[in-house]
Amino acid sequence: MRSGFVAMTVLAFGLSAPGAAVAQTPTMETSVTFLVPVNLTQLSPDLEKIRVNCIILSDTVLNTWYTSPPAGIPIPKVEAVVTSGRVVTTLSVMVYVVSVPPTAIGQQSNYQCSIDGYSKSLQRWGFFSATATDAAFRLTPAPGPINGQITW
Repeated sequence: MRSGFVAMTVLAFGLSAPGAAVAQTPTMETSVTFLVPVNLTQLSPDLEKIRVNCIILSDTVLNTWYTSPPAGIPIPKVEAVVTSGRVVTTLSVMVYVVSVPPTAIGQQSNYQCSIDGYSKSLQRWGFFSATATDAAFRLTPAPGPINGQITW
């Protein structure tokens, strides 16, 4: 099995103030969209779909990894269907950021995107590994997480 899960692009990053509340609330809401190229071939026939998850790791900025998003805001993951043992696409993963305090502007936060697959027979998600116990999740080379930094 082959995998390709490499460099990605931070597509959109914008701050928007929640209207008149700006004067009263020193935080801003925003979202960050990650474009994640996926090139997985020779996947197990047992895999039904794959999922890309992206998180922003920050002590200053609150995002959906730590809090529940408001109604209508997507959770920071996107799925794609496996067809004939392949998924070759670019997935757009939007991470809703609940709060960006003014002190965060100009500061950096780490992000991480990872990929896992869903097994039809096992009826569960699992991370890919070259040594996975379940053959459905065995990939060589296994796609590791994508790590990076963004500046607010």
